[in-house]
Amino acid sequence: MKPVFLRRAILFGWLLIALLCAAPAFAQPAVTSVSPSVLKPGTATQITIAGSKLEGAARLWTSFPARCEWIGHDPAAKDVKQLVCKLHIPAGTCVGIGGMVFATANGLSDLIPVMIDELPLVADNGNNRQPGTPQEVTLPAAIAGASDGATSDFYSFTAKANEKISLDLVAARMGADFDGVLRVLDASGKELLMLDDDVAAGADCRGVFVAPADGKYILELRDNRFKANGKYLLRVGSFTLVTTSMPIGVQRGVLTALGFVGPSVDGLAPVQLISNDSTPRLPFSVGAAWTTIISNDLPGAAEGSPAPLALPVALHGVLAAAKEKDEFPLTIGKGQRVTFKPISRSAGSPASVSLKLLNATGGIVGEAATTENEEEPLSVVVPDDGVYRLQVSDLIGRGGSDYSYRIEAVTGPTFALSLKSDPKVNKIRFAVGPGGGFTLDVVAVRNGYDGPIRLSVDSERSGWQLVNNVIAAKAAETKLYVLPPADWSAADVAALRIVGTATELPEAPTATMSTLAQLRLARPAMIYPPGWLDGLILVSGLGNANEFYTLSQTKSEITFLRQIGETKLTLAMQRTNAAFKDVPLTVLLTKLPPGLTAEVKRNGNGPAETYDIILKGAKDLAAARQSLRYFAYAELTGAGLAVASNDVVVSIVDPLAVTITPAGPITAGQTQKVKLAVSRRAEDRAAVELKFKALPPGVTAPEKITLAADANEIEIELTASTDATPVMFKELVATATSTAAGQSVTGESAAATLEVKKP
Repeated sequence: MKPVFLRRAILFGWLLIALLCAAPAFAQPAVTSVSPSVLKPGTATQITIAGSKLEGAARLWTSFPARCEWIGHDPAAKDVKQLVCKLHIPAGTCVGIGGMVFATANGLSDLIPVMIDELPLVADNGNNRQPGTPQEVTLPAAIAGASDGATSDFYSFTAKANEKISLDLVAARMGADFDGVLRVLDASGKELLMLDDDVAAGADCRGVFVAPADGKYILELRDNRFKANGKYLLRVGSFTLVTTSMPIGVQRGVLTALGFVGPSVDGLAPVQLISNDSTPRLPFSVGAAWTTIISNDLPGAAEGSPAPLALPVALHGVLAAAKEKDEFPLTIGKGQRVTFKPISRSAGSPASVSLKLLNATGGIVGEAATTENEEEPLSVVVPDDGVYRLQVSDLIGRGGSDYSYRIEAVTGPTFALSLKSDPKVNKIRFAVGPGGGFTLDVVAVRNGYDGPIRLSVDSERSGWQLVNNVIAAKAAETKLYVLPPADWSAADVAALRIVGTATELPEAPTATMSTLAQLRLARPAMIYPPGWLDGLILVSGLGNANEFYTLSQTKSEITFLRQIGETKLTLAMQRTNAAFKDVPLTVLLTKLPPGLTAEVKRNGNGPAETYDIILKGAKDLAAARQSLRYFAYAELTGAGLAVASNDVVVSIVDPLAVTITPAGPITAGQTQKVKLAVSRRAEDRAAVELKFKALPPGVTAPEKITLAADANEIEIELTASTDATPVMFKELVATATSTAAGQSVTGESAAATLEVKKP
């Protein structure tokens, strides 16, 4: 047996091809083929990339570990239709389906599927359309070909009596439009074996041929619909065919013995595995076979356990016979929420798991819904303390030696995230230039958790900026705005996932956003999109900004007047591209002073329009110097343009401030001047009525004091009577009354000291 290899990688899926149709309207590179389509670990393979718009600075992104060495590439060349590179793939890279994507400053190509394989590659020679002229193949081999429609492709090989030959068609699993049917014939043309759809691999057929005698045998392969041009890879040889490992998952840091189930696993010894990898789904290969291993912190328990199991736990088993029902005894406390998450189809198993939770008398406490999701979870709050039984079966009563499953049982509130399924917006690939960004509508399904969910980015590339990244308490979704890192540049490529965290739970559980609905829409014929693809978003860097509007603010600082309780900041938007019309900007506050609320009002609809950010707060809000930030976003032909502001100062002040400055002491029987200075913070200056709140005994002031709208200070003459009492009066206070923003406002000075003395 060859070594088992594990690798940590972000393996990005070729299934994105159909999702990329909603790309921005600019000339992105288009890759039509990568040749060869099979790459061998531990070697350097020279590949040819064919397509259009391949000129300029070039980067090749792969879903597997690889180093690209360009051969003869001239970034200054024009109208480039072919590039050559030597791709170095480290030894130990997992066998399986991967993908590569080509990026330039003009954007990102579609993702091209490739096979990482140890089998030698053989190309269809095109002269094998008759059973009498088959193409001879030396085994083992990975035969790359394409459907000719109504005619079949014929290949011949030799085998010894009782020799087991594995047959593995890889086409639909690589996103190809090829529904293959494979026949094995003897030299006389007699059919010895026919393979069609596989319950685990969908339209791809798999099986084992046992040669009845020494001799030559013929393979006949055609599209079951007689449809032309569908590409295929037919793997033939004496190698294992694995459906899943058994168990499907391992507990991190715990040595686990992995067995295997599948069409050809006889003699395949268990593998001892210990995983310390934080990646939830690990690519895993044994020889020429591959599968997916789940890796997390849950302890495992196999079917058949007689003693009740404690939660949390990962349950695993095989529905070995039709209509089989496995049951797991579980100890659960009254009022405890428990969620059961099945994993089968996404790991390669044919089982469509159905779940029921039964009480001690066999009554149904909870049952998973029947939906298009073939891994539908069950979440239930149990009514009483006791031992319950989780019943696991196949949804339509099927069974077999490779109908394996894993059920992750956890307690407490949980939630799940998905990308909203919208036929009008079905993108999971984005090209972003300077000032650009993109949006994702993230939907939450809550199981007992109603608190806020904070979203973050998981990516090998750091520095992503998120706006509106909290799904509010009890809310079902948010529109997430994603901006690239500050050092994002042309032809950069990054894969990312969106992760949500339940911020109000003690252990802050997380969930990763799923894109299963988008993947299934892209490839409805695929039996189940690979688990490693689910949730991945691909982003590339553009060389030029898609600038179709400008935005400016009318003030660098805004004043919030206490007593008024409202103010605004106006943003002026100018449309600079005639194609960008009618669509309003989205304006969000990303930072807001405490105690204030905000709403946005759009004014007008045309080449120039404005947006008012209206701030409101209590009229007794404490005076302070605060700040806000805003974010504006719009899209044109699928490309987003964002404006993120710096801090805008919000000065929370009184609308009127008054100061008193006496000219000196006042003598009984005489007069003295007092200066009143008024500071207005409102934009609409108005006249101010002034008066003294208190005066020394025997001292009088004019009954009416008016400060003109264009004046800031006034001198008032105070008069002391001849019998005014000498005093050091320390409570000389002036009040001011005026209007601001159409409302009456007042102000009061600090107390000043006025001395009254004898002549």
